[in-house]
Amino acid sequence: QAGYEVNVAHDGQKALELFKKYPIDLIVTDIMMPNMDGYDLIGEVQYLAPEQPFLFITAKTSEPDKIY
Repeated sequence: QAGYEVNVAHDGQKALELFKKYPIDLIVTDIMMPNMDGYDLIGEVQYLAPEQPFLFITAKTSEPDKIY
C-alpha cells in the first residue's frame, strides 16, 4: 500500500491483456497458471517490451525449473 497500485490476473492471458492496457513497473508472476503459463507470458511481454522487469514465483523445486 506504500504508493503501489496492483493489478491482479488469475491467468496468463488476462495478465497479458492487463500488460497491454496499463503501464506496469514490475511483473510478479507464477510459472504455473491456467490458459497461459508464466514462461509464455514473459515470452510475449519480452517480445513487446524487452526491458520490462519481471519476477517469477513458483512452487516448483526441481533443478531444471530454476532460473538464475
